[in-house]
Amino acid sequence: AWPNNCVHGIQLATGPYAGRLVIPAFLYKEGESGQAPGVRGGLLYSDDGAATWTAGAVLREGSDEVSLVETNDQGEIYVTHRMNTKFTGKRHFARSADGGRTFYEVGEHVDLPDPRLHAGLIRCGDSLLFSSPQGEGRQMTIASSRDEGASWLVGSSIDDSLSRYSDLGVTPNGTII
Repeated sequence: AWPNNCVHGIQLATGPYAGRLVIPAFLYKEGESGQAPGVRGGLLYSDDGAATWTAGAVLREGSDEVSLVETNDQGEIYVTHRMNTKFTGKRHFARSADGGRTFYEVGEHVDLPDPRLHAGLIRCGDSLLFSSPQGEGRQMTIASSRDEGASWLVGSSIDDSLSRYSDLGVTPNGTII
């Protein structure tokens, strides 16, 4: 296993796994196929302040580049990821209720396009925000969800220049960066 590329991890704040560190990763589990043999998107977690890490939930074949956020559902984790080898043009997701050990739900968002690039994901108050280039010109766009990632409203472009990979953050005063 190795950490994912350009996005942040989280520390769970609520529920039975409060305090757990969770980061997106590329994981290899023996006997599973993937874009590279056995490699898929997934999660690593630590319960000892990052001294040691455990390989957790692994996504479906073809998955990679995972972004994650804690939901308001007592420490559940929502992840969004791209499907590289099984590309459908839509963003895929999964949910974990056990602190990132397993996924209990996986699916595809019919309302969230995927340009085959890494995307940012954060919580800002009662909303989830998702950043990704959209359209022919790949302009950076923000989508929002008010139902913990069940549905998404894609907004207008926030930057008209060509965009690629992104991540999002929220400063202590609430500024989205």
